[in-house]
Amino acid sequence: MLNPTLGEPPRELPVIDHGDRNLFSAPIDPAPAHLMKRLNNELFAKEEMMAREHEKTNERTEKNQKSYQAVFFHNDDIQVASFWDYEDKVIRENQRRGTIFRNKLFAEDDA
Repeated sequence: MLNPTLGEPPRELPVIDHGDRNLFSAPIDPAPAHLMKRLNNELFAKEEMMAREHEKTNERTEKNQKSYQAVFFHNDDIQVASFWDYEDKVIRENQRRGTIFRNKLFAEDDA
């Protein structure tokens, strides 16, 4: 499978609300992987990432997908699915392992 092709970010971004704020209120990262990681950190607690909640289909992962779809893939569902199933899957797992590793380090420091 080929890597998805990125388009130019749109001039006007949609509003994607989470809680009381727009997920696009912060600067947009230059690549879908960077945006996805930032949004995972905003949308999920460390414990949820360790429990793989950020890998499951739920309201928050759908918001994450809508965000990078609107910015990078211009509402192309096939490219979003390709990104989610391949590159994004690896990044989500790395994010989970990194969170577990940092938690162990902090737990050892507290002991």
